[in-house]
Amino acid sequence: MLNLKEAHKITLLDMHGKAVTEEQFMALPGSFNIDKHKNADGTIDMVLRRNDPNEKPKLAAAPVVLKVGDTLPTFALKGLDGQVVNSKSLRGRYSVLSFYFAECGPCIHEVPQLNALAKAHPDMGFLALTFDSMGDAKAFVQQRKLGWPVLAEADTYIKSLKVKSYPLLLVVGPDAKVVAVRSGLNDNAPQILAWVDGVLAKTK
Repeated sequence: MLNLKEAHKITLLDMHGKAVTEEQFMALPGSFNIDKHKNADGTIDMVLRRNDPNEKPKLAAAPVVLKVGDTLPTFALKGLDGQVVNSKSLRGRYSVLSFYFAECGPCIHEVPQLNALAKAHPDMGFLALTFDSMGDAKAFVQQRKLGWPVLAEADTYIKSLKVKSYPLLLVVGPDAKVVAVRSGLNDNAPQILAWVDGVLAKTK
C-alpha cells in the first residue's frame, strides 16, 4: 500500500522506533513522519516512523517548521508545463498547499478529497508540491487524476520548510500567513473539505 519504489532504501519504524514490515506498518494507526536523503545517484533513502496516536501534540514531532501565524516563505518553482509559479500568485485569496510524493500511499489515498476540495472552492488557490522529478510528477497526475497544479523538483524549498510528515496540507491566508496545518492521513479525521470549511469559518 505504501507503493514505494524498490530502488529506494526504505526503513519502516513503529511509534517506538522498532523496525516493522510494510504490512505491520500499514496496520498501525495514526500519521507518520518521514526523513529522506537524496543520494548522489538520484535515489532516495527514507525512514518512515509512525506517530503515537495517543501522544499529546506537544510531544509529537512538528510536521513542518511553519506554525500558524507564520508567513509562508517565498518561492519560484516550475510547474509541469515548464512555467514558473511563484508565491505571489497566492496573494489576495485563501490557498491550500499540499506536500506529497508519488510513492506515498496515504498521499494517493487523499487525491479524491483534494479534487473535491478544489471543485467546491473555485475561488481559492491550490498548489501541490513534491520533490519528485518532472517525469514522476506528470505520471502521478495522469495515473492518479490529481486536478491540482503541481510544482515538481521542489526539494530545496521543501527542505527549507523541514517537512517531516506526508501528506501535509497548509491553509494560507490572503496575506500569505499560515492559518492551519494538517499532517498525515487519519481515518478518524474530518474529510479535507470539511476541515478546510471549518478553518475558513473560523478565520474569515
